[in-house]
Formats: sequence, C-alpha cells, structure tokens
Amino acid sequence: MIEILAILLVASIIAALVLWKPDPTADAERSPAIDFQLGKPYFTEIVDDFKYQGVIQTLRQGEDVEIVLEPDHPYDPNALCVRTMTNDPIGYIARNSWLRIAIALDGRGCNAWVDKISSQSKGLQRVNIGVVLTAGPIEERRYVKR
Repeated sequence: MIEILAILLVASIIAALVLWKPDPTADAERSPAIDFQLGKPYFTEIVDDFKYQGVIQTLRQGEDVEIVLEPDHPYDPNALCVRTMTNDPIGYIARNSWLRIAIALDGRGCNAWVDKISSQSKGLQRVNIGVVLTAGPIEERRYVKR
C-alpha cells in the first residue's frame, strides 16, 4: 500500500513539473516595471529587425516610432510591434523585456523614438529605441505579415 502511494506521489510531482508553466506576472513585485516612472526615458534594442532591413535603411536617429499591441499576432497575443509613423513594422520588443510588463500587461501607453542605429555583420542594422511611458492606453493594431 505504501509503495502504491509513493508511486502515485512521484507520478503527481512529475506531472506537475511537466505541465507547469511560469506565470509571467509572478515576479511583478521584483520587476523594474513596478518602479517605472512616467516621463523617464528607458532604452532597449528591438528584435526580429532582420526582417525589416529595407525600412530600417530609411530610419534616422531621433525619428519618432510607435509601439503598438498586436493581439492577433499568430505567435504572441502580447506582441509589441515597433512601427514607423507611416505604420511600417521595423521589429518587436523582446518577449523577455521588462518593458512588456509596463506596456502590454499594465496597458500603459508610450512615446518612442530611434535612439541608435548600429551596423552589424553581413550589412544588417540593429535599432535601439528610447521609450517614455505615458498614462494613456497602448494602441492596438492588426498584425502585418511579412
């Protein structure tokens, strides 16, 4: 009887570990998002920008960009797309970025601009943006497939 209970206990623990998915808001108390200040600039590099090099070639340092939520994104309903003011995508805020908590999960709006464009190997350019959080809501837009 004890052996059966021990086997069931081990099986339950294994099942819990296999099925467990971390809660992205679980560390919110330790997250820098809690300490975000409206009006303070934050800086981050965008990702997936290799797909948008044609548009990135036209960007200039200091140019305003938009960060919009794409709830219909096929892989991430909290995807934060960085777009030019003419609505052309140039990349995304990384999934593991602390900015996602403040913008996508807390629903804060923001103002953003191109802070730096740097050349990488094979002619690729990487974009860093500056972001200032605002009290307003984040704008939603439809996903644009590229």
